[in-house]
Amino acid sequence: MNLDQLQRLFTAPLFPLGRQNLSLLWILEVLLLLLAVSLAARWLKRLLNGRVLQWFALQQGRREAIATLVSLGIAALGYVVVIQGMGLDFGALAVLFGALGVGVGFGLQDLTRNLSSGLTLLMEGKLKVGDLIEFGSTTGTIREISIRSTVIRTFQGAEIVVPNSAITNGPVKNLSYLSCDGRVDVLSLIHI
Repeated sequence: MNLDQLQRLFTAPLFPLGRQNLSLLWILEVLLLLLAVSLAARWLKRLLNGRVLQWFALQQGRREAIATLVSLGIAALGYVVVIQGMGLDFGALAVLFGALGVGVGFGLQDLTRNLSSGLTLLMEGKLKVGDLIEFGSTTGTIREISIRSTVIRTFQGAEIVVPNSAITNGPVKNLSYLSCDGRVDVLSLIHI
């Protein structure tokens, strides 16, 4: 296969979408640009959370929530700019997105619930990384609060990943909310 045949393979129209003919090269360019936008949004989140928002003396949870929202907004805007810049008209995609939206909406209800619960946990600050909590039959310290889930490390050394919606919809006893002082009841069993 010579260079001319390879060029025709990558530039040959596969199918039309609106006014744009999609080719293999076009699809690769879009994927690379979307990947670049995703990486830039992730870098921006780290920069905001790790450096910029620390200047404002915000709690870790609020910094995480603000950085996540800003990076998601930048990513969404970047995706729209890439798609529009590559010549796709959103009018042509509206029917496709509408049909997919109904099906995906039902499937992503739980994910959406966990995302909104994660933002609630991070913004409220009632639970923070390092807090000793009792949740159901689990007692341990919070190791990480992310947008979708919370990681709890038990005294046995296990790490439990709990969906955020379970934490916001159920009672959680925070044993270190205002103070780390507390009491632990130890039962001893004596066998005679």
